[in-house]
Amino acid sequence: MRSQRAFAAELGISYTCLQKWEKMVLFPNTENLLKLCRVFGFDDLESFIAYLNQTDVTIHAEEQLVNEIVAKVRHLPATTAGRVLETALQWLKKTADRTD
Repeated sequence: MRSQRAFAAELGISYTCLQKWEKMVLFPNTENLLKLCRVFGFDDLESFIAYLNQTDVTIHAEEQLVNEIVAKVRHLPATTAGRVLETALQWLKKTADRTD
C-alpha cells in the first residue's frame, strides 16, 4: 500500500492538492481525472465516473438504511434499544463469519 505522498507524486500533484481533493475543497481537472482513471485501472473517464457514482449511491443507500433503523429504535427505552442493536450486531457478525 502506498502512502498518500507517494500517490500524489505518482499523479504529479502536490500532497496538499491531494488533501484538498479528499476534503472536496478542490476537484481534479480533466487531465488529472484521466491520470486517476489509469492509476485505478479504468479504460476511460466515463467508466471511472460511473464507478464513482455507483459508490456514492451505495454509500447514500447505506446511510439511509441506518437512519431508518435509528428512527425505528429511537422511541424505545435506552436499555431496550441497546439490547436490540447488540443482538443485531451479533447476528451480523455470525452471518459475516459464515460467508468468509
